[in-house]
Amino acid sequence: MSETYSEREFTANSIRAMVAAGVGVMVSIGPLVVSTFGILQSAFGKEYGWSRTSFSLVILLCAVTGGLVTPFAGRAVDRLGVRRVMLPGVALFGLAILGVTLVHGQLWQLYLCYVLVGLTAGVQNMVAYNKLASVWFQRHRGLVLSFLSTCYGIAAAIIPQIVRPLIDHHGWQAGYWFLGAVVLLSLLILVPWLRLPRDRIVTSPVTSDPVKQGRDAQTASGISAKEARNKFIFWLLLLVVVLAVGSLIGTVAQLFPMLTDRGVSRQNATTVLSFTAIGGILGQLSYGYLMDRVRTPKMAVPFFLCALVGATILHREAVMSALVPGAVLMGIGQGAELGLAAYLTSRYFGTRHMGEIYGLVYAGATIAAGVGPVLMARAYDYSGSYRPMLLASELALVAVVMIIMTLPRYVYPVSGQAASSTAATSGES
Repeated sequence: MSETYSEREFTANSIRAMVAAGVGVMVSIGPLVVSTFGILQSAFGKEYGWSRTSFSLVILLCAVTGGLVTPFAGRAVDRLGVRRVMLPGVALFGLAILGVTLVHGQLWQLYLCYVLVGLTAGVQNMVAYNKLASVWFQRHRGLVLSFLSTCYGIAAAIIPQIVRPLIDHHGWQAGYWFLGAVVLLSLLILVPWLRLPRDRIVTSPVTSDPVKQGRDAQTASGISAKEARNKFIFWLLLLVVVLAVGSLIGTVAQLFPMLTDRGVSRQNATTVLSFTAIGGILGQLSYGYLMDRVRTPKMAVPFFLCALVGATILHREAVMSALVPGAVLMGIGQGAELGLAAYLTSRYFGTRHMGEIYGLVYAGATIAAGVGPVLMARAYDYSGSYRPMLLASELALVAVVMIIMTLPRYVYPVSGQAASSTAATSGES
């Protein structure tokens, strides 16, 4: 009797690839750049007197350049494989972060450095790692994507706690030296372990014809990016990601100065940031388990409801007894958002061209992650308050919940039995 799919999914090679992907997402732009943004913004503002809007433009530049690169990087991963694209991308990303230490009081220098960070982050992000997980795993795809998101959340919780004292005692340059070094050291794991299986796992679209379904399981693993762009569901997913990421990253990026403006101590503000990341871990751990068992896109609704409630609390409160649970709730939604987007992308469009398709979705998320903090900062510099943009972000999250409720059933669901595959054999396709 042949092995079932679930018996063959977790092998020595697939587990090594999964761990390498987890390390990769831990040293991506989210944990390293976004989670430390408010701390670094305060440090630069204190030393050079730059306004919050001026500094926030760096994250917009980073996001736009990264967003432009990401779809092309995803296409390259589809065609050339993970190793040929990601290993150079990781090295260049680490060097770009180290390059920020060369800034000496000139905004144009900072902007130029963050353009380079954005260009390299367009390669070194979750797109390739989520594709790798989706190719290695079908029945446990949600669980493994959840593992990657959890790695992301753990890094986002820990790194600010390391960077803040480094900056307080040794200056902002020490923060960037640490971040760049962490990225370069990750290559010790990525070089030997980051691999796709030789034969990609495929899934077949829903069909009532069992003969056709069996044949398609061997030949069809997804539609092209052009075909995906012609489908309304693609634009719905993109809208969900843009609204959710813009709202939540805008809040997280400005949360540190937002809270200190209300009289919250720097230490407590950093703790709130970390509890946001801890909430993210809870969301990341749970969404994969639930999506693998409750196979409907509407399972994403509770996560974004948590994000809405948590963001509403953080936008208004100043006491730790309210801020901590608010941070956890918002983190649950924030932690699950991109993992859910990757899972839904694989279920609606398949995995053959997932790098490019999810790259387009991720590009929208990246640009939204840059626009959100700038709009927040602009609202503050213009009116002396974040309140107008806080209300707008809450309304955006309401819209996200409503859109998810309209999503149709999956086109590429989990098949009962694996297509023939030699996934246990290592190698780069």
